[in-house]
Amino acid sequence: MANLSDLISDIASGVASKVTANDVIKVVSDVATGAGAKFYSDRAAKNLKLENYDETIADANKAIKLDSTDAAAYFCRGQAYAALERYDEAIEDLEKAVQLKPRNTDYQNALDECRNELDGNEETSDDETSDGDAESYVERAKELLDEEDYEEAVDAATQAIEIDDENAEAYFTRGKAYFELEDYDAAIEDFDSAIELDSEYELAYYNRGKAYHKLEEYKKAVKDFSKSIKLSPEDAVTYYRRGKAYFKLEEYNKAINDFDKAIELDDEDTDNFVARGRVYFELEDYDAAIEDYDAAIELDEDCELAYYHRGKANFELENYADAVDDFSKSIELSPDDGITYYKRGECYQALGKKSKARADFAKAKELGYDD
Repeated sequence: MANLSDLISDIASGVASKVTANDVIKVVSDVATGAGAKFYSDRAAKNLKLENYDETIADANKAIKLDSTDAAAYFCRGQAYAALERYDEAIEDLEKAVQLKPRNTDYQNALDECRNELDGNEETSDDETSDGDAESYVERAKELLDEEDYEEAVDAATQAIEIDDENAEAYFTRGKAYFELEDYDAAIEDFDSAIELDSEYELAYYNRGKAYHKLEEYKKAVKDFSKSIKLSPEDAVTYYRRGKAYFKLEEYNKAINDFDKAIELDDEDTDNFVARGRVYFELEDYDAAIEDYDAAIELDEDCELAYYHRGKANFELENYADAVDDFSKSIELSPDDGITYYKRGECYQALGKKSKARADFAKAKELGYDD
């Protein structure tokens, strides 16, 4: 028995004999834990927007009791505690939310704001910090990163390091700025320093893996992403990134395993489906590739890469008319990509539409693509 709707359908169609006690117990359990937690978590979010903080906390408590890995519930409860100026409790909840979803910027920003509020209160009462301490420069560097002022972020993080050369977060933050400036070697050096100071710094491994990937050092990228996964095993994007590295190494079965896991953890990210579809394409399983591109397009009807790659798969299956449709949609969404005109030209050529083929080949050459 797959789910509640299947169970109800069997009963309604007069085949209740198919329904066992274990079926009922499993379905009710699934509803009580998964769906129940989501109900309270969603209601907590609504109450938070309405500034009903006590109700938010009550609903989040119920959600967390049903599902202790519900990051959104911790986030809502933390925000409610912060609004009530219960900062210690807020920080504890927001840290848990970030731990569960370490790359959710909303969670991280809320945690930073809450810490700043707490620090501000302590400054007012105790005057324990000054504008010149390392943490102030780290926070400034993070703000500059958010503002995409990467050179200034490097300067601010460097000042933090000059004050405290054992501040792992300062190295990490500067490493992120160097990454955005495309100075990948410098980024790796800083991530190395962060990891040397804190061997459990999950985001440092993750970001160093990204830098190695940019330098086409895919085996090193795999190693770092694997360490990141060990430290944070429920983060879909890390499986996705490791899968891409395996793809570059032509270790296709490992790549598929990682994209499978990424989809299991996040089945609403088109990148996961497009990436797995590309592996199936390389394995010449064009039907499976098309299924993944279909899934991506169902999630986002403007997913240009999904149309482009589905066009390639349809071409291999000699579905030339379908391929033309796909490449045409890809061109509509990204009109300056010469290779797509060339690919559509090949389809027109296969269909015997020579004038259209010549026009697409000419356009491809005009845009700088010449096979």
